[in-house]
Amino acid sequence: MCTFSDISKQKFPDDPEVTAFFAELKPLLKKAIAMYKSKMELPDYALAATAIKDDIMTVSNKEANHPGIQQFQNIFRGHPERMFQWVKSPYIPAENNFAGRGVRPPVIAGKFSFGSQSERGVLTRDC
Repeated sequence: MCTFSDISKQKFPDDPEVTAFFAELKPLLKKAIAMYKSKMELPDYALAATAIKDDIMTVSNKEANHPGIQQFQNIFRGHPERMFQWVKSPYIPAENNFAGRGVRPPVIAGKFSFGSQSERGVLTRDC
């Protein structure tokens, strides 16, 4: 899978297509992620979220020559019903890092306690 870092301006600083793609898509993705924290009423949320989704799809459906951009666009084109669940409800985040942040505290605790598979880790977590 192609990520932002794979086709970033740092990797292709002189490619105008990459620069234009990022200039257009990045602010839209930031807006989508910020929608999760908004306190909008549901009808207002639905209108705003749908407008952002439509703008993201416009960028994703533009013709691109750069293979990295095409690969990234295909993520949105391939399964829009999966990508835009956040449009349905303000309680659904637009990014998948939400789950990762949820399990982070126990993972960090396990690292600091030497894990639960070692005798030392069991003794540390037993207290």
